[in-house]
Amino acid sequence: MSGSRGTAGFASHVHISEDGDRVVNYSEWTDPESHEREVGRALQPQGQVRSHIDSLPGVEPLGFRRYVAPRGLVRG
Repeated sequence: MSGSRGTAGFASHVHISEDGDRVVNYSEWTDPESHEREVGRALQPQGQVRSHIDSLPGVEPLGFRRYVAPRGLVRG
């Protein structure tokens, strides 16, 4: 799916610490442009995702960081 055809996220993994104090959402995207578009829409202060997070008692968003893994294997 190209970045011009809507959201191209294809996986999201939620990890909760053993003490339940922290949650990490690791999401995978097909391309950086799709991620940037979603951040610009849903993760802004009045966006759908951010509004939901802000409504949860005791939850404090810490932001996000984009990580691009080194590419050692290439699909043939």
